[in-house]
Amino acid sequence: LGQLFRTTGHAVGILTFIFTSATYLALSIVLFAIYLFFFSWHFNTGLAKLSAYVPESRKERVFGTIGKMDAAIGDFFRGRLLISVIVGMLLSVGWFLAGVPYWFFLGMLTGFLNIVPYLSLVSWPVAIILKYLDALTTGTAQSAGILAIVVWPTIVYVAVQLLEGWILTPWIQSGQTNLSAATIILVVTIGAVLAGVLGMLLAIPIAACVKIFFEEVVLPPLKRWAAMH
Repeated sequence: LGQLFRTTGHAVGILTFIFTSATYLALSIVLFAIYLFFFSWHFNTGLAKLSAYVPESRKERVFGTIGKMDAAIGDFFRGRLLISVIVGMLLSVGWFLAGVPYWFFLGMLTGFLNIVPYLSLVSWPVAIILKYLDALTTGTAQSAGILAIVVWPTIVYVAVQLLEGWILTPWIQSGQTNLSAATIILVVTIGAVLAGVLGMLLAIPIAACVKIFFEEVVLPPLKRWAAMH
């Protein structure tokens, strides 16, 4: 009985941790989507109200800078959408070759979840489970072995994620946000350390806005001061 209680306690603890983490992640994503929707909806209205408090001599520069930030953020989310479509197509093809059932639906769903970094991780075990259930129903579970059921779907997922993290994201996002590939990798890492999943999602647009702010507001006075001295 003692062994049973200890084993059950460990299992309950693991399940509680998984449920808590999944709930926190889901609520964070939902709240972020809601806040982003309302912020985008009222963005132009807010700018119009702000215009009354900005001096006429500064309006062109202020709203020009804000417009560049707005364009950078829009380009970032369009880039994430493009990356997600590419990842979904690559996963669909890879899981089709690996014999995973419902390969197209699962691959495109994983690509959609990939909009939020590492959220697509939940689809990896689903692909393995579907492959295993398919092998059981067709009676090929014994002959297929661990290689076909676990290894091939895993190789496909890991290869696509490495391609997305080290090639697609730095290449596509650097062109759309005017940040270098090395800068993108660095800011995503810092965002993950500081704020987890949401930090990874917001790191690139925040870095793009900070760069625009420095280029438009901070650096010109410094250049003029350096030229005068």
